[in-house]
Amino acid sequence: MWMVVGLGNHEDSYALTRHNAGSLVVSQIVENHDQIWHKSPSKRLLWAKKPSYRYCDFYIFGQRFIFVIPHSFMNTSGRCVGAALSHFNLPPFHLVVVYDDLDMSPFKVKSRVGGGTGGHNGIKSVAETLGTTEFKRIKIGIGRGHQAGVVQWVLSQFSSEDLSILKTTVTSQVMERLEQFCHQVRTKT
Repeated sequence: MWMVVGLGNHEDSYALTRHNAGSLVVSQIVENHDQIWHKSPSKRLLWAKKPSYRYCDFYIFGQRFIFVIPHSFMNTSGRCVGAALSHFNLPPFHLVVVYDDLDMSPFKVKSRVGGGTGGHNGIKSVAETLGTTEFKRIKIGIGRGHQAGVVQWVLSQFSSEDLSILKTTVTSQVMERLEQFCHQVRTKT
């Protein structure tokens, strides 16, 4: 079983921003498979704010996948990821985090296992919560805006043309990377 988390900011005003590339692609995968989102299990106490997320699980590549979108801001997404892994009793080795990368050309997709945070606060939050950086990652290039500062650029919205590329070409490339991760694990066992 695998958990695939799409990082982003949960508020509607951020829905189509570059910083939400990960959550947009994960949402598109779920939509492409005609699946329905579920809310995270709620065992809240009135005084305790439990991290929440939405999830969807189904089989692809002959394996069960749980797709997760945290209901948090990027910089605190680790709490939601940790809660989801705990709920489904999965170790970080079975986690794939999909997120934006400023230092890659727009729409370029790369995958890797482990490594540093690359200055990405969402990845930093996940690593701090899990106590490890040894989880799988799929990075989606968003480039750097020529005129805008970093914060202004990552929080700017995709154009309709760019959004179309993200939902088709990039989503397809992310699916290929997920299949590669599955294949790598099968050949090691």
